Amino acid sequence: MRVQLVTMPWHPIDLPSLQVGLLHRLLRQVRPDDEVREFHGSLRWAEFLLEHSAGRLRPADYEAIGSDSIFDGLGDWVFSGALYDDADWGVARLKEYAAARDLCIDTASAMRAHAADFILACATEVLAQEPDVVGFTTTFMQNVPSLALAQELKRRRPGLTIVFGGSNCDGPMGHALHHNHPFVDHVVRGEGEYAFPALLRHLDAGTPPADVPGLCWWDGTASRANTESRRTVAPADIPAPDYDQWQAALEASPVLAHVYPKLVVEGARGCWWGEKHHCTFLRECQSHGFRTRWEAAYGDTCDTRMLHHLPPPAERPGEQGGLAEWRSAYAAFPTGMLHHRRGPDFVTVMDRRERPTSARLTLDDPDLVATFGRVQDVTAMSELDAVQREAVDLLAAERLALVADGWVVALPTRLRRWPVPCTGI
Repeated sequence: MRVQLVTMPWHPIDLPSLQVGLLHRLLRQVRPDDEVREFHGSLRWAEFLLEHSAGRLRPADYEAIGSDSIFDGLGDWVFSGALYDDADWGVARLKEYAAARDLCIDTASAMRAHAADFILACATEVLAQEPDVVGFTTTFMQNVPSLALAQELKRRRPGLTIVFGGSNCDGPMGHALHHNHPFVDHVVRGEGEYAFPALLRHLDAGTPPADVPGLCWWDGTASRANTESRRTVAPADIPAPDYDQWQAALEASPVLAHVYPKLVVEGARGCWWGEKHHCTFLRECQSHGFRTRWEAAYGDTCDTRMLHHLPPPAERPGEQGGLAEWRSAYAAFPTGMLHHRRGPDFVTVMDRRERPTSARLTLDDPDLVATFGRVQDVTAMSELDAVQREAVDLLAAERLALVADGWVVALPTRLRRWPVPCTGI
């Protein structure tokens, strides 16, 4: 079987895709007879813009749209006309949105003019490898460009199997994506280390994948969603990622002159660290989407309302008030009530802890941004200078930092996946 793994814009162009690297190595181990190729659409998009704009749209512009505009959804909007085959789709709405927020959309508009041609070029390049299965990984603003390419691939080769996976496909988001896009054959919800090889075995055998946990698949014209598994992937089953094809593509690319390449490594500090820094540990677990079970060592004398965005403690017999309220609030919005996204010299925070209202804050004062970064780990107030202590007071006033017993820690989780089912644009 020929398998093509695809990562589309707006994956960072200075980083390989960890998801693609892991699945590539995994398939080589469990299906050695398969031919596995990669298509780095994010890198190709930066190259395409550089070439077709005569150098006016540079990799720095790619990064500005792919990172800085994430809360405004400009990356998805750039490709929406290509997905819906309508050059004017969403244009008037975005102009109205931008005018109300003093948002510059010149770069995104210039990129949008090239999006449809780019999708056609990508389809030609992918199909030249004659794949049997094309798998897309999608996180943040990768949904619309991935769907646009998948639709074009299916239009040209109806028998091609299209599979989606990644953080944008978790839970009900994955089922909605599958149900609303008939050209997507399968959606893997949750970790792919077990589900993707199981799906490929069903494709080999020509049997319905009704036993693959979390998988969405078509049963005639009905979109089926298998029950998701709560099983986590054992560390021994997680291979070292294979980045060889990404490195070869980058080394042959003109984009290399504009970026400083990095490698992606994931690890864990271990439970000893979580035992000493409870709040930080819970915040990072929430940020990565890890399932967490823990027990509170205190009763209802602690005000937990500012912590409702973090995984709550397990239920205890006879408890009252605060802890039960925490679980109820978290259950109503488990994908994130307080999170932040970092720009080059600012931090944007979205706070939904006081539902139904929400607040969006931008930290752009250099001292405030620097202090927010420092207190990502638990920090003694005595170690901070006067300017930093003033910054902590401002963060605490907005409930963005927890100060207790002479220590301080930042509360917003770092945004690593979409906290809402869809973008506003």
